[in-house]
Formats: sequence, C-alpha cells, structure tokens
Amino acid sequence: MFSCKSQDILYIFLTNENFVWEIGNIICKLNMMKFVVALLFSITYGAFAKDKIVGIVLDKWDAPRQTEDSAGKYGKYGFYGNREHYANYIQELCKGVSVIFIPPVMNNVETYAQILDGLLIPGLTPDIDPKLYNEKMVVETEIDKYRTEFEIKMINIFYKERKPVLGICHGMQTINIAFGGSLYQDLPTQVESEINHNPYKDGSVIAHEVIIDGAKNILTDIVGADNSIMVSSVHHQGVKVVGQGLSAIATSPDGLVEAIQMKSHPFLVGVQWHPEFQLTKTDRRLIQEFCRAVKNEVQGKVEVNVVEKSSQRCLNTGPTKECRTK
Repeated sequence: MFSCKSQDILYIFLTNENFVWEIGNIICKLNMMKFVVALLFSITYGAFAKDKIVGIVLDKWDAPRQTEDSAGKYGKYGFYGNREHYANYIQELCKGVSVIFIPPVMNNVETYAQILDGLLIPGLTPDIDPKLYNEKMVVETEIDKYRTEFEIKMINIFYKERKPVLGICHGMQTINIAFGGSLYQDLPTQVESEINHNPYKDGSVIAHEVIIDGAKNILTDIVGADNSIMVSSVHHQGVKVVGQGLSAIATSPDGLVEAIQMKSHPFLVGVQWHPEFQLTKTDRRLIQEFCRAVKNEVQGKVEVNVVEKSSQRCLNTGPTKECRTK
C-alpha cells in the first residue's frame, strides 16, 4: 500500500502539474483505497497535458441583442458564444494544440494567462470604444462593453511573458490599441477608397488584394517571392496610427493597413482579414506558424529578439498607459 507521500511523488512524476498533486492529496485524505483510480486519472491527464493550450476569447451578448430567429432561445439572460471556425482553424491544422474558449471576465485575466500557452483574439461585431485611443465618437455605432479592455489586459501580460498572440480583424485592431495606436472609426466616411472593405458581410468570400511589405516579416516567410495575396474583408474600421513597436507588414492597394507584427516578439501578429475560413494557402500557413510558436518551436525564418529603436515601451491599459524602459 502506497502512502500519501509516495502517492504525491508519483503524481508529480507522471504529470508534473501542481494541481494534480493537490487533487491527489484530497483523494488520499478521503480514501486511501482510491489510489488506483487517482493513478489512472494522473496517467490520463498526463497524456492530455502534453498538448499546448490556446485560448479563444468569447463574445458576450446581452439578452436584448438576440436576433429574431434566436429570440427566446436563451431566455431573458445574456450569453457567451463565438463561431466554430476559430476552434476548427486550430484543431484541423495544428497537432499538439488544444483549444479552450474563455469568457471575457476581467477578474480571471491572471488565471487565464497562467493556463494558456497562446491567445487568439477573434473578430467582433460591436466597435472598439474610441475612448481607448483618446478620440471622440464620430459616427453613432454599437460599442463593445465586454471584450476589448479584457483583451488589452491579456495582450499586456502575453507581451511581457513573450507568449504568442494572433489577432483576427477586431483582434488586430485591439493589438494596435494595446500599444498606443489608433483606428479609423468608419472607413466609408473617413477614407476615400475604391475598395469596399465590407462588401459581403461574410468573411468566407475573397474580397481584395493585399500587398506585403518587402521587409522581412511573418508573411514574407510564408509566401516567399510573392508580394501579394488575396484575402476576405469584413470590417468598417481600420488601423490609422500603428502602435509603438508594431510594424505594418501588409496593406491593401488603397494604403489601409491589413497586417501588423511586433518583430521583437516571438509571435505577436494581427491580420485584418479572416484566415479562419482557410480560403488560401497563406491562411493555413499563418495558423500553423502561430501553433509552432505556441509549441515553442522555431518560428519559420522570422528573427526574434530584435533590438527596438525606442528606449521605452508603452502599454495601453485603458484610461492610462504603462511605460517601462527596456
């Protein structure tokens, strides 16, 4: 018969996870004869724990925002949710990476950051509050009340801990805001362009060309000699001023920023289009490179630890900014 102490050692050996150790202590106190069951649990968890974990942020809807076809389905209460494409994007193309959806609960930020190996910030229908980039609202629009400030806090932690972050559409805009950038609040009224950046209301359709910057970046490593790709487009806002430390690595023919990257970080990338629909080879390669970074593998040919020219990095934490000298 193993003692509790021996059981704990065996837990650590099999899983190397502190919370499994704690579960072992509880089981031991409740019933020593349950050791075999606990051992099987440890082996099962140990196998699962080999996967890296990517968190995908959920949307939050208030009950009045339900559409006619969903009215009453969730009662009078709000609910969390998001499209399945974001999870499928990772699960279909990345071995050794598991996905969990995370509700935007501010009190859980530190816990999420400890658990997750990577963060995917997906698209969002409501707009980012212009107060977060020190502007007044120029058009009447629905403002996000739940996700953006939560995501900025998550980005700040992942930046400091050098964990991978991929932002899609709204996610790219949030990354830009997190590092002090700004947005065009409404492209049709603020930017003269022959390109309709919101033509189909559906990210599963190719919309326009994107031109890749010639300087070395994640997209040049993916596409090689090609300097342009075709992408989907479902957005009426866009990056105006690029945030500190970020590089605009792709633009549409009208000059609007379509992708950003922090080259001094192992993987901190945002794209304005919707690669989760896997319309092109570039879309599929992008998530594979993200997953390689999540698994701490060498990320393509992209250089990391590039020395920034600025001596300070300022992080947007909402109403105030946190700056630190490197």
